[in-house]
Amino acid sequence: MTPSLSVVIPCHDNARNLDWILDALMPQLRRDDEVVVVDDHSATAVPAPRRAGRARLTLVRRDGGSPNRASARNEGWRATDGDVVVFLDGDMVPSPGFAGALKRLHAAYRGVAIKSPRMALTRAEQKRGKRSCLGDVATPERWIEGPPPARRPRCARTSHWHLAASNALSVERCFVEQIGGWDEEYQGWGEEDMDFAYRLHLAGLSFVFPEPRWLYAVHLDHAPADGWVTSLDRNARRFVRKFPEVYELRLPAYQRCGIPLALGSGAPSPRQRPSPALAYYAPGTRR
Repeated sequence: MTPSLSVVIPCHDNARNLDWILDALMPQLRRDDEVVVVDDHSATAVPAPRRAGRARLTLVRRDGGSPNRASARNEGWRATDGDVVVFLDGDMVPSPGFAGALKRLHAAYRGVAIKSPRMALTRAEQKRGKRSCLGDVATPERWIEGPPPARRPRCARTSHWHLAASNALSVERCFVEQIGGWDEEYQGWGEEDMDFAYRLHLAGLSFVFPEPRWLYAVHLDHAPADGWVTSLDRNARRFVRKFPEVYELRLPAYQRCGIPLALGSGAPSPRQRPSPALAYYAPGTRR
């Protein structure tokens, strides 16, 4: 049976990105699918997106509290009823066939979380405008290296929860419900998705990382959020207090980010030029 998709897109002060995402996503969805956009305390309210396609499209505005990535995702998925919940960040544009590939993969692999490959468009490239950039997103030759394989690429179940960043992550609804969704005690940027992925791992799920020939999502690169190092350090400390057994596995990523937790000091190393992407991708792994 082909599962229905509930796509949850948290959005904070980025109406342009949302427009690009919906232009790429909505034509791929069917009547039993849905998209929930969560406006997470944007300074200027995100305008209600126009429906373009057969799927349901809902805007949820978070008014109470303060911006919180985990809270926004929780409000989003709890407002849906699809078989598979797709968490798609508000700066990730899906490839053509993204939705169809996820449906086929989730029909074939039960009890898994699927992390889509992440590509990137630079800020300079984005200045060319929506039409040109969406054309790039829809051009596989830009993202996929090498000749087509003789056989259709295969996917393998793995236990690599620590590579399952939430920017384009999908999982069956029953498992999101089973673990209680996202831990809303994480504030700011970082590690709320590692906590989510690790709890899925503890619940017995495997992780599938399809080749880009199946599907991919393109990150609209932007400047890191102010204070992301401090935020990541605070959230990393919470994560390893909650699950001490993850420390050794996460330590190399923390070290590459130069956060105080990894360096044993009160400040990032002046020799480091940390990047938030390093928190999730080990050398030699596909982004």
